[in-house]
Amino acid sequence: MSAFLVVSLWSLRKRLGPSLLGALITLVAVAQPQGILAGSDTPVAEPVALVEEVSPSKQVLHQASISYKVSHPLASFEGVLGAAHVDSVLSFDENEPGMTSGTVVIDLLGFSSRNKARDNHARRSLETKVFPAASLELKGLQGVQLQGSDAPHSSSLKASCHAELLLHGQRSDWPVEVELKWSDKELVVLSSFTVLLDDFSIRRDKLFGMAIRNEVPVSVELRYHRR
Repeated sequence: MSAFLVVSLWSLRKRLGPSLLGALITLVAVAQPQGILAGSDTPVAEPVALVEEVSPSKQVLHQASISYKVSHPLASFEGVLGAAHVDSVLSFDENEPGMTSGTVVIDLLGFSSRNKARDNHARRSLETKVFPAASLELKGLQGVQLQGSDAPHSSSLKASCHAELLLHGQRSDWPVEVELKWSDKELVVLSSFTVLLDDFSIRRDKLFGMAIRNEVPVSVELRYHRR
């Protein structure tokens, strides 16, 4: 009877979920008289955890949006890429934030500076028909400095990160400065860096008669929902 009961409860695990299964196990244990399984004279041993608890502090986050600022000839502009244009896998543990790592893939066709001529120029330079996506891989943090919190139930840190950028079919890696801010509801990753177009063999045509600079300063803000 006891073996059948345990097997039956285990088979219900996927259908009920951990919380409902735990409640059912508790009800069954309470229903047994004197701590003895019905039909047996053998006392029940110490409770066995059938469901392994997963620490809520450690998560693999997927859904993200990106806010960005780019300096471009004649103007600096801001934009937002929604989750439909961002494919991300980020491993984050608030007990070990220095181990944060992951990859962010960006759909360049979703890029918009709210200026059609500038957007068309950017797409031609990046050859988005051939290279429609760019990716940024974060490979762990170094020099982690925990910061004071500016809001209740939130934490933050500053660190440098080894990052590898795949753009225009070319790869380049360098250290970038990052800032992480997190609460129970979200994780925010902030960074500012300079992209050298020559590193990625990106053609620097003129725009409105002005030569495109090799150095393109970029600031990004990634927001991940944790719950």
